[in-house]
Amino acid sequence: MKSFKISQSALFVLSLFASTSFSSLANPHQHHNMSDASGSMTMPVSKTPIAIMGNHLHHKGGWMATYRYMTMEMEGLQTGTSSTNSTDALQNYSMVPDEMTMNMHMLGLMYAPSDDVTLMLMANFVVQEMTSLMPSMPAPMEGGMNSMGMNSGMEEMSMMTHSMEMESDGLADISVSALINGFNGDNYRSHFTLGIRLPTGDIDQTRTNMMGEQTLMGYPMQVGTDTTNILAGYTYVYDLDKWQLGTQINYETAIEENDADYKPGDKTQWHNWVGYGVNESFSLSMRLSYLDKGNYSGHDQRLNPMMMPTADPKQRGVSQIDWAIVTVYGFTDGMLKNQQISLEYSQPIEQDFEGTQLKTDWQATLGWQLSF
Repeated sequence: MKSFKISQSALFVLSLFASTSFSSLANPHQHHNMSDASGSMTMPVSKTPIAIMGNHLHHKGGWMATYRYMTMEMEGLQTGTSSTNSTDALQNYSMVPDEMTMNMHMLGLMYAPSDDVTLMLMANFVVQEMTSLMPSMPAPMEGGMNSMGMNSGMEEMSMMTHSMEMESDGLADISVSALINGFNGDNYRSHFTLGIRLPTGDIDQTRTNMMGEQTLMGYPMQVGTDTTNILAGYTYVYDLDKWQLGTQINYETAIEENDADYKPGDKTQWHNWVGYGVNESFSLSMRLSYLDKGNYSGHDQRLNPMMMPTADPKQRGVSQIDWAIVTVYGFTDGMLKNQQISLEYSQPIEQDFEGTQLKTDWQATLGWQLSF
């Protein structure tokens, strides 16, 4: 792996220590300036990217409903940090992925039973489509194989392939979290996040193979993990006039294997952003994020890792850095008061895979929020 990949636990502890130490320079008992309000107060336009979940607390009795639509396009194979092609990959497998589209509908609900605690519920519905390639009969290259399949002078030959389409959809794993007030001052606020992800997503999504039989699809095409996961995070936000600087780190780990005898690897996400309020209704922000996911442990016995890389639990890990640009528009009066719409577009800067996987091309998120 490249040098930008570091230990998940070290990354989490380092960021938490740095943010907490900086925050505690001021009075740790001073209540923070919350970004949202309930009742008749106007919700200030957010300067936080819409893809960052649980970035603020609410006043006691405050609610927020959120809908996000995320679409992600993946195309082309990469092994480690080097691009590869399907012809090379098919020397080792019977099937390899070629491209994939993921669309996700994300529903969120937040409620604050007190000024120091906000509860958050997240539910996602996933729709995925993947095109995979399989080898056909080899085709002769010019000056290569003759009609009888005998080599006529060149040892290399091209490989003809045919594609197979597969789809999956369903409710993904639901998460329930508590955002707990942390260290705050006049211009900054922070909070901790503790939660659990429940095994509501399906891991039995199948496709029809060439024999007309139902066959289990690989790990990326499953909509859930069927594991119970512990969530932990820390968010720090600094506001100065029209500017906002923020950092958030999240860690997720499965506490047990699922009924198929495997569990996903630990996951660390580190978001950093800067936002600028152009006026009371419009803001722009940029995000730089780091993602690290480990390989799966265990193995679903219904999948043969020798057949395709998507069936190999040792080819699920990834380290990635990506950037995003975000716009937010907030309605300050009328029937749409306290509602916001957001649009975020992101692309990877660098990706480092365990084994051979599909590269992410781009991702876009459209969001709507209502505070009441």
